[in-house]
Amino acid sequence: MTCISLFRLVGVPSYTIVHPENVNQQEQLFEELMVSSLRNQIMIASSQAQQQREISSENGLISGHSYQLIKVCEFGHAGELVRLMKLRNPSGTDEWTGDWSENSGRWDAELREEFGFVGGDKHVFYMTFDDYMEQYKRTTIITEHVLNPKAHSRVQYTFKEERGGNTKPAFFRIFFENDLDLTQKILSISV
Repeated sequence: MTCISLFRLVGVPSYTIVHPENVNQQEQLFEELMVSSLRNQIMIASSQAQQQREISSENGLISGHSYQLIKVCEFGHAGELVRLMKLRNPSGTDEWTGDWSENSGRWDAELREEFGFVGGDKHVFYMTFDDYMEQYKRTTIITEHVLNPKAHSRVQYTFKEERGGNTKPAFFRIFFENDLDLTQKILSISV
C-alpha cells in the first residue's frame, strides 16, 4: 500500500482514500482534496492495474501507475462550474488525451495563461474531477509537510507490544464538524 511505503521511505505519515462510488461521498472527497491542495500537501493518485503490469490506455494514461496530484481547483468558466485536477506523470512517457488535456478545445488563451499551461510538458496535465474519479481508484495524502514538519499536523502515538518490546506508530486523523479558516492556526498540541 502506498501509505505504508511512504512512511517506510521518507518517515512521514499518510493515509489512502479508496475512491467512493456514492456521489455524496465523492463530494466529500473533492472537499478533502481541495483542503489538502490548499495546504500544499503531497498527494498521489493511483490507477487500477488492468493486468500484472503497467499498460498504456487509449486516453494516454497508464494503468497500475501512480501520478502526483499537484493541485485541485474549482472555478466558473463559460457559465459552468469546472473542477480541475492538475497531475504529473513522473515518467512523462504518455499524456492524457481527454477533456482539459493539452490539446483540448476547452482551454482558451486567457485560461492557459492564468494556469501557466502552455503545453509541451508531457509530465503535467489537467483533467476534470469526474474523469479523475473514473481513471484513478485511490488517492494517498501525506499528512505532514516534508520540507516543513511544523506546517501540518502529525498526530502520532507509539504503542508498545506486550511481547518483545517493539514499538509501532499509530496515526490519527482529526475531523472537525464546522468549516475552518485554513489560513489560521486551528490546533496545536504538544506532548
